Amino acid sequence: MKYFTPELYQQFNSFDVNEAERADEAWDCAELRYKERLAIIRTHMPSQVLSLSELCLHDALVVSRVEQELPNGPCSHPMPYMWSSVAIVSVILGEEVISLIYNLSDHIVTRPAPEDWRFSKVEEQWLYDEVDMVNDQGGLFIHRIMFSTGVTLEIPFLSVMIHRFKVPSAAKIAKQSA
Repeated sequence: MKYFTPELYQQFNSFDVNEAERADEAWDCAELRYKERLAIIRTHMPSQVLSLSELCLHDALVVSRVEQELPNGPCSHPMPYMWSSVAIVSVILGEEVISLIYNLSDHIVTRPAPEDWRFSKVEEQWLYDEVDMVNDQGGLFIHRIMFSTGVTLEIPFLSVMIHRFKVPSAAKIAKQSA
């Protein structure tokens, strides 16, 4: 994470009031810098990347995250010399499943939680994310995500698709089948 780091998140949630207040100010500064960065690159973002940058998944339950390298070859890809891989991150937010499907430009970098991470590592929830351009070159993007487990992902991608669908609650399903 470039702006909303796990370390800053821990300071923000400190039991020490002075440290938490300093982190709150630092968090506000990080948020301002990130918004300024987005304003600069917004005009270079395709619509699907712009939609990703506007998506709020805070506190969504992460149900799946996978990276899959696709087979290359003369029959399976129009340009067999190109590396091809996809990643899918799926979350549940309310009664909706949201899947982010990335056409990757490189492998995902997964960073473990800091050693002193004091928050739960049991159920992974989406905390914060950042969308950015790589080297200010149009066409190459990176999505950084911090989860409640302290794990962060850096997803380098060319394009992204956001797929949403409603999942009815168990009560609604029982009512419909009665």
